Order: sequence, then C-alpha cells, then structure tokens
Amino acid sequence: MSRTIEVEHLGRVEGHGAFTVVLDGPEVARVEFRVFEGLRLFERLVLGHRFDEVPAIVSRVCSICSHAHAIVAVAALEDALGVVPTPRTSRLRELALHGGNIESHALHAFALALPDFLRLPGLAALAREQPAATLLGLRLKKLGNTIQETVGGRAVHPVTYLPGGFSAEPSPEALQALARDLTAALDDCERAVTVWSAVPLPLVGRAPIRCAALVSQGGDFLRGSGIRISDGATLPVRAYRDLAGEFAVPHAHAKQAAHGGRPYMLGALARMTVNGIPGGRAGEAAARLGFRVPSQDVLANDLAQVVEIVRSVERARTLVAELLEEPAGAARALPLQPRAGEGIAAIEAPRGILFHRYVLDGRGTVTDADVITPTGQNLGHAEERLRLTAASLASLGDADLRHRLEVVCRAYDPCLSCSVHVVRAG
Repeated sequence: MSRTIEVEHLGRVEGHGAFTVVLDGPEVARVEFRVFEGLRLFERLVLGHRFDEVPAIVSRVCSICSHAHAIVAVAALEDALGVVPTPRTSRLRELALHGGNIESHALHAFALALPDFLRLPGLAALAREQPAATLLGLRLKKLGNTIQETVGGRAVHPVTYLPGGFSAEPSPEALQALARDLTAALDDCERAVTVWSAVPLPLVGRAPIRCAALVSQGGDFLRGSGIRISDGATLPVRAYRDLAGEFAVPHAHAKQAAHGGRPYMLGALARMTVNGIPGGRAGEAAARLGFRVPSQDVLANDLAQVVEIVRSVERARTLVAELLEEPAGAARALPLQPRAGEGIAAIEAPRGILFHRYVLDGRGTVTDADVITPTGQNLGHAEERLRLTAASLASLGDADLRHRLEVVCRAYDPCLSCSVHVVRAG
C-alpha cells in the first residue's frame, strides 16, 4: 500500500520550505526536501562594486548570520588584496562570530527545537508550559546580539567591518560591559544544560554520519586551516568547490552539494566530530548531556549546539579579556591599494562552513563572486536522513511519522532563504 507523508510548509525554520516522503509499503519510493524561496541574486548585486562596499551588501544575505557573511567577505577580499589583518582585528572578528553562534544556537535550541521534543506546537505553547526555559533562551540570544552589536556597530546588518580592519573599534567601556554580561551568562549556560539534559530525544533513523568541518586552529574554534571530511579526506579551503560539488534538483530552487557523489553534514555536530569535543565548561556540559562523537543520530546536533553555546561564552570571555589588556586602535582599517586578484575564504557559521569567493580587477572592482551557504550543502544530507527515518519507522502512523520527519528537518537548523543562489549555465 502506498502512502504519502507531506508537510506543505515546514514551520520553525528560517525561510519557506516543505517536504514529501512517499512510501510503497515499507519501502521509501521518493523523498523531496523542497525549497521555494526566490533567487537572492547577491552574487550578481556585488558585481561592479568596489571591494570596500561588498561587506555591507552581502551582510543582507541573512539577518541571522549577517555578521558571518560580512566577516567571511572581508577575509576573502583581504586574500585577493594580499592584506593580513592585525591580531586585534582577528580577535574582534572571532568575538563577533562567537556572538553569532550564541544568538543563533539559542534561538534554535529554545524557540525552534525544544517545542519538538516536548511535543508542543510552538514557542507560544513553550512560553506557557516552560516560561523559565523560554526566558533563558531569550537572554542567551540577547547576549549574542549584544556581542555582535558591540563589535559590528549593529546587531543585524553590521556597519564596521572593512577589508583590513574596522571603521570603528568598541570602546573599553563597551568591552568591560561585555565582560560583565559574559560572566553573568555562565549561570545561564548551566541552566541551559540542565534544561536540555532532561529532554528526551525521539527515535529517528540512525546510521553513521558523514561530516565536514574546518580544521580548528588552536583556540579559534570558528575558523580553520583546511576542510576535513570525517571519512578521512582533507582539502585546502581554495579547493572548496571539490567539497561543495553543487548541482540543481528539479524539486527545489536551492542547489544541493555532494563530495565524491555523496552528501555530508555541516554544523555543530560536524565541527565536534572533526575537531573533538572542547574541554573546560563545554566538555563538562557535553558529559552532562550524554553527548558523544561520532554520533549516528542527527538530533545530536541540537545537543551539540547547546555545548557550543557554552564553548562560545567561554571563548568570548577570553577574547574580551585579551582585548582589554592591549591598547586600542590596532584594528582600525587603513586605506588599501586596489589590485587585481582572486580571494577565497571560509568560516564556520552557526550552521556550518560558509564560503565566499571574489575576483577583483585592477581598480578593486568586483568582476565575479560566489557564495555557498551551509544550508545549501546540508540539503542533500537532510533528504538522506528523511529517507532513512521513513524506512526505519514506516510502521508508525502518519501523524507520528510526520512529526519525526519534521524533527529531522529542524535538526539541521536550516536557513532556507540563504540557500538559494544563482544556477550557472555553461
């Protein structure tokens, strides 16, 4: 007997998407994760603009990850221009990335994912049933936004990032306020782990997870020296197209990606699968949550995000302390000499590796651009896990199976509006 499990609008994700799973008896006949966002066209919009105009433009790709897009853009442009940022510039950028990690993970873990595991319809019901947990998530999200606003000038769509540094640095008073907020947030990290350690994860399809992440450089958890795939392959960042072999699918506006013809997973779970679970308070949090790597359960990505909240709060405290100990001013951007070149950079955004590439002419004008987001890369793996879950749990009734499939989709924390970019012909 054939049956169809269909969700025409996937709720509690960013953007508009849907999925269809068709079963023929116990066999899965068809799986489609559909993304019907319109083309974003940011790669075309930056053409003809000067290099120093690009960060403000591409930050509009996404409101959740606007700082991540601006920071990876300046890194790629610096690569093209032959510019090496100062240590203070790198510390400030890393601080902003950890702020983005905190705000994005807190939003997903508490407002989008937690209702799934408590079998609640959404955030409004969670606020009624679990008001303390709801406020906890909002406080952590506000902390992440405050970090980003302090560094980038605005919480969303920042204004201070430039190739070579910043148009303005945070004041010592602003950094001191951040230090106090981050110290106070340690208690909220403990509360977050307590909440999530009591959350039962529903059974979904399980099998080894092929992960990809940047190789961590020392304490800098969100940038790396290369790309590593959990089954052994290592690639330089400049070979990013060898990892993200993109292709169009007929049922979605977003392209999918595969390495060696096989999908892979990005994000918090992937980062810790490749680089290991951090030590310190984050390691203690992982132990309390029962989180281990490698994992065969994509829902472990939700636990990994909670561990990363703790990790990012810890790392942000260290960075702020270092910034307060050194003289200000070393991160201010100086005028740069335009030159022709190609620049490529990658960072770990909350949902995984984000790639930007720019080609400049001799006047410093952009002649070509490429942006590949984590969600676009995750879509093929999400379809694979939908298929696995449907096959493993085919005996469930339609309502229960639909719920498990929605939980799988949301485990990737997809940013669907970011996933759509230009399909190149020829």
